[in-house]
Amino acid sequence: MTINIDDLIREADEVEKTLTGPEKHVIDYHRKNMGLNIKHPKTGRPMTAYMVGPKMRRGNYEGMVASVPGFVPGHNSNNPMSEDQAHDYWFDEIEKGVWPIYDEKTANTRSKEVHKIMDSDTLKAMRDKRGEKKD
Repeated sequence: MTINIDDLIREADEVEKTLTGPEKHVIDYHRKNMGLNIKHPKTGRPMTAYMVGPKMRRGNYEGMVASVPGFVPGHNSNNPMSEDQAHDYWFDEIEKGVWPIYDEKTANTRSKEVHKIMDSDTLKAMRDKRGEKKD
């Protein structure tokens, strides 16, 4: 499947207009980590957030799905956390509403939409690095 970069950028721009506060926090986290140039240890792809969706086992959101970073710079030797590790690591912030929380039916769909922004940012950065056209 070929990705049309311009279409992805346009879609990402539309999604960005609909972000909730916690979803904006996800994008801020991703953008803050873009310059680190960390690659996923198995895939070699850029890793800025590596969002995971642990099902909440306790607390105010028990039974719901959080969307939290599995990548924390300098933590876990820069290897992504499992969902269980991320649940425990981010629990207090999840409870405070810092990270997105979804019902199980919408979690994957919305996370994919938000991830378009991260993909778009990465592709734009690669374009800029190569000196190609910008939007």
